[in-house]
Amino acid sequence: MAFISRACRLLFLIVYIVSFTDGLVIEPAFNDELNQFVAKTMKCQHIPGLTLSIVKGDETWSRGYGIKDLAGERKVDNSTLFGIGSVSKSFTMVLVGILLKEKSMTWTTKVSDILGPEYEFIDEIRTKETTVRDLLSHRTGLARLDIGLLAGYKEDQISRKTFSKKLKHLPEAFPFRDRFLYNNHLYTLLGHIAEVLGNDSWENLLKSRVFDPLGMTSTRLMLEPEDVLQSDNALPLIYKDGVFKNGTSKLYHLFPTEPAGAILSNGEDMAKYMRFNLNNGKTDSGVQLIDEKMFPQAFITTTPTSDQSFLNGAFLTEPDFPVSDTPMGYGYAWFTSSYRGNERIWHSGGLLSYITYLWLYPELKIGIFASANGPGYGSFAGNAEKSILYYVSDYLLNKSAWINETTTCEFPTFWRDIPTNSTPGEVAVDLPSPSEYVGSYGTFYLPAIEVTVNPDDDKSLRFQMNRCGGLLHSTPDKDRFLMEVTSPYELMMVFIDKNNATSFVNATFQRSGNTVNAIEFQYEVKVLYEKGLDVTNTSDIVPTTSTATPIFGESHFRLISFCLINLLMW
Repeated sequence: MAFISRACRLLFLIVYIVSFTDGLVIEPAFNDELNQFVAKTMKCQHIPGLTLSIVKGDETWSRGYGIKDLAGERKVDNSTLFGIGSVSKSFTMVLVGILLKEKSMTWTTKVSDILGPEYEFIDEIRTKETTVRDLLSHRTGLARLDIGLLAGYKEDQISRKTFSKKLKHLPEAFPFRDRFLYNNHLYTLLGHIAEVLGNDSWENLLKSRVFDPLGMTSTRLMLEPEDVLQSDNALPLIYKDGVFKNGTSKLYHLFPTEPAGAILSNGEDMAKYMRFNLNNGKTDSGVQLIDEKMFPQAFITTTPTSDQSFLNGAFLTEPDFPVSDTPMGYGYAWFTSSYRGNERIWHSGGLLSYITYLWLYPELKIGIFASANGPGYGSFAGNAEKSILYYVSDYLLNKSAWINETTTCEFPTFWRDIPTNSTPGEVAVDLPSPSEYVGSYGTFYLPAIEVTVNPDDDKSLRFQMNRCGGLLHSTPDKDRFLMEVTSPYELMMVFIDKNNATSFVNATFQRSGNTVNAIEFQYEVKVLYEKGLDVTNTSDIVPTTSTATPIFGESHFRLISFCLINLLMW
């Protein structure tokens, strides 16, 4: 391990650079400054490998930095693939837009008119009125419940089609069209809508209708855990106990939610994609791939986001910062914002070790893409990439730089520390009859939970939710426990807040008489798991989950959402 640590430190000091296109994007003097800035940022923020690609008009500049794997012998270059996470959503949007036009439909076509009466939502108004636009712009108000994406779904128990039908049980967190609430599940539904419109799988349609016409010949999909371990990938790495280690490959199996974030791409292909977006849906070969009147609507604010505190905390405001980066809203798979007075369209992708940012300045025909393969938790990679993109943006916008090689290591805390309220633990008590809680508990739209006795502790139980495991700690309140995720490491770190404290989730067992028959988890909404419920053949049973407004206080909701956002949403 000591050797690996020394090797990684050495590699951070050596920047591996390959030019994709010489072009006229940046001057030679800034090229040297940028390479030094990136190397310093990666070293202090523990970033193992990174790709950076810039387009300006028809010109492209692209570089690879750092390492693909622990051995350090394979360096990142412009052909190296990274998981781009939720940046994948805009590809799904493009595919759906192409297919809608072919069927003489629009963004405002109702979901029920495409899928028919077999597909419903939790209430009548959503079932009748939800449009493609509502799904794209995250304004359905349905709970996000990313714990399901974290834990993963089993292919032998569900398909994308059946998963989409089960979304009728997804609870309400906020009223319909009331506010922005990001939801990966509904982009899975958009993927299925593409399948119905295109009469083929989302995977096949995305390749034939989007990747191939754009000339994205290296880009592929992450469909199995092994897909992230290929030789042309930057492998997912985690930084633990002062050294880099391999990430948990089984976590990179996103089935059936691939339409929300399963694309692997590189700097060269993403440059083509940036130009496609900056040229209003026209490919490098001059083909208008998506309707030129429909496509611009994706970049217009549909759902405001300025009231979301967890979004505001990620942006820059004066006087704390020397500049302002102002959120505006969400269009179709793109955030809208303004940086230093310039319109910026952007999205990011957080998939555990993979962190990605894509910024577009439409009026100036400028695009910047960056993706990293570690360190696998917290905000290190996100902060590092944002500081790099700010540095590049200032140069391209002819603005004075406000971040430098010193402050990049302390971004954003050099200017402002974003407070996080930790959830306190409680005094655990002995469990007189732990076996009464043991069993399998099921719900309609999340993976089942297996509860077992903890042989190592009389004050807690063990739980396993597919690939996510941990402890249920007892509390002084009978039948109420605190859920703590302990494995794998990446999922545990999702629930570690900025104060290095665990964010617990309340889990309360329910009884019929003296017999435990259910467990209620308090995510952003209440979710009831019934003991012994087999959810594989019960998609039409009326759900027993609450559809009320969130049960957490607003601060607790923000805390859990912020933790999930850092690693999954953006």
